Amino acid sequence: MAKHFLGSSDNRGESITRDSQNNLYICGSNAAGNADFDPGSGTTTLSAAGNTEPYIASLDEFGNFRWATELDGSNSNANGTARSIHAYDALEI
Repeated sequence: MAKHFLGSSDNRGESITRDSQNNLYICGSNAAGNADFDPGSGTTTLSAAGNTEPYIASLDEFGNFRWATELDGSNSNANGTARSIHAYDALEI
């Protein structure tokens, strides 16, 4: 399976990890502009407030969209990286 997010600028996935139910978590940076994080027919648009904003998006084990959110909207020019999934499926970023 191949899925992609659409953006108007340089959007990067820095890391991917999964939980005990095989849900995927993609962390990265959304460069200045808008990006649609729903790889299906829906639309979930996130907009970078600064040059880059960290994001996390989640897909189920089949690649279907679950959710996406920005991690910081303060114009911080930061990146996001998922480190690991801990007990009880807690995501370390």
